Amino acid sequence: SRRRFCRHSDTFAGSVAAEVEFGPRNLGSRGAELRAAVDEAHAAVGLSGEARTNPYDLGASRRKLLALASILAMRTPILVLDEPTTGQDERGVATVRGVIEAAHAEGRTVIGISHDMEFVAASFERVVVMSAGRIVGDGPPASVFAAASWEMLRSTYLEPPMAARVGERLGLGSTATDDSLISALVRAGLRGSVEAGRGRQRIAIGIGALGKGEGVTVPTATDRPGNRLGHDRVDHLVEPLLDSAQPEVAESRTEPIHERGVPK
Repeated sequence: SRRRFCRHSDTFAGSVAAEVEFGPRNLGSRGAELRAAVDEAHAAVGLSGEARTNPYDLGASRRKLLALASILAMRTPILVLDEPTTGQDERGVATVRGVIEAAHAEGRTVIGISHDMEFVAASFERVVVMSAGRIVGDGPPASVFAAASWEMLRSTYLEPPMAARVGERLGLGSTATDDSLISALVRAGLRGSVEAGRGRQRIAIGIGALGKGEGVTVPTATDRPGNRLGHDRVDHLVEPLLDSAQPEVAESRTEPIHERGVPK
């Protein structure tokens, strides 16, 4: 009888070092060059000191980082990352972003396929949205995640990042990333302008109270690893702005600012 053995695995070597060595070794790398490539890849994904560890002792999320290290060690001019943040916590996402930034700084091309729009907005200069094999959106994050594009995103079952939704609700324009949202909030507060729209008035008053008025430093995106704030930090910044508004302004809010759906 015929027997078939199928191994469901994304790794095959008995140690982290052997796994990462496989690619560059097959490309002809040897000696000091090979060791340097492997060491750099380990460090890039936070696996320094794990060279002798069995990959299956790392856990699922760190094994994905190991797979990323295996590609980095090959030093290819193009990196293609398929859902690189799946299964990653905040630290893991920050690690992936660091890898992308470093590769970009070295002049390498990075292509990512992802459903994590916050990660996409913060990590890439160009965003291409596809549906049924066709390109339906293409541009910088500020354009693709602007309110005018939300119907297009909805048609592909994608949501704009939280920062984009908050920025639109508060009348700040396109704020695709946490950094751009915070910058827009700070600019609005420093101007001290109270404009006709209630949303603008709310921001100006709120920033004044949160920042200068009470001597509280406005949080910045660098407070966390990888410059990624997350929903909790966005809420932490935005809620005081809403609460500090005049009563009639605050009462005009009819739905939660952190709703999961795309605003209509």
